This record gives sequence, C-alpha cells and structure tokens, in this order.
Amino acid sequence: MTLTIENYNPHNREKIVSFVVRGDTKPYTENLRLLGGRRIANLSGGPGWLFSVRQHKDSVTRFVHDVNDELEHPYLYVALIMVVGFYLIGGPLSFLNQLLN
Repeated sequence: MTLTIENYNPHNREKIVSFVVRGDTKPYTENLRLLGGRRIANLSGGPGWLFSVRQHKDSVTRFVHDVNDELEHPYLYVALIMVVGFYLIGGPLSFLNQLLN
C-alpha cells in the first residue's frame, strides 16, 4: 500500500497550513516522527501523520515519493546496489576472478 499526501483543512480556512500523510505508515513511524510529524488517530478522514506546510512540505513530499518508488519497484534498488558494487570491485573480469577464487 502506498503512502498519500493530502492537504488538511478541516475548518475550510482560506490558507492551508497543514497536510496529512496516510496509508500503511507503520514501517515508517520513526522516519515520519523525525520529519516533524505527529500521528493523530482522530483526524477527519481517518488517522494519519499531520505536518505543517510551511516547515515540512518539501522534505515529507520527497520522503513519500521515495517510499512509493521503492514499493513500486523493489528490485530496482537491489539491482542498482549490485551494479554499483560490481563496478566498485574492479569491473567484470575482477568480479569473475573473485567469484572463481
């Protein structure tokens, strides 16, 4: 399940001052707390993590996009790590030599 970001404006104010992150946030509890969020169970629309737009919008948006990309393409990150490691140890011949020895 992906994470979502929604503007949060329960009082229909002119200016939106907060936003909420919803979804399966349990694996990311510590990250969301460190980003400045507060978990609130009784928000209108259901539970979520509440953030200030002014202070946290960019960093939280980047985090949510990174999480969603990882959930969408989990093997892409594994492949990237393997490729980088492969070339860091000296390229294809060095890699094969290390495997064979």
